Amino acid sequence: SRRTGNDVNINVQLSFLEAVNGCKKEIRYEYVSRQDKKSVRQVKNVKVDIPAGVDNGMTIRVPEQGEDGPNGKPNGDLYVSIVVQSDSYFRREGLNIYVDIPITLSQALLGGTVEVLTLDGLVDMKVPAYSQPDSRLVMKGKGVKDPNNARSRGNLIVNLKLKMPTTLSDKQQQLIKEFEEEEKKQKGSVNSRPFSLEQAWKRLKDF
Repeated sequence: SRRTGNDVNINVQLSFLEAVNGCKKEIRYEYVSRQDKKSVRQVKNVKVDIPAGVDNGMTIRVPEQGEDGPNGKPNGDLYVSIVVQSDSYFRREGLNIYVDIPITLSQALLGGTVEVLTLDGLVDMKVPAYSQPDSRLVMKGKGVKDPNNARSRGNLIVNLKLKMPTTLSDKQQQLIKEFEEEEKKQKGSVNSRPFSLEQAWKRLKDF
């Protein structure tokens, strides 16, 4: 005969924020036990503390919250498998969080300040001048808490997404043309290619 009740495995869906911040979940499940040679349907409600930082595929063991043990023996354990829903803003890799933040052309060239939504709320972040498209800025310690070490926390990585204008005013067009003229005067301009297109085309044809 069994020494304990049967273990129970349950999948629990969490939102992204529930997973990274931790939460409490009430889990309800049913099972059939044998009592006096009869099958009896049992219902259990278990409150489970989900620690901050859990991720997809992790399993939490809740001791003695499985099926009742036979003849007064210990209960089985409850195993809670975590399923985390994706988020439209935050992306997670391990303990690090990734977000995309749009910046304007003038912010990319001249620098500026943008608001970034972090797990702790809105934060003003400085965008350095001459930022390239898809540059990454790191906010240390603004990522996910390690569920196994409360003092450890990942980073928030901000991907700068250059948002190009779809229309320009007459004044903006004039300023861009002046910028283009200055660019042509400078060494290392876009037109001063560090390679020969002719050489590249020859390599392609010879391949």
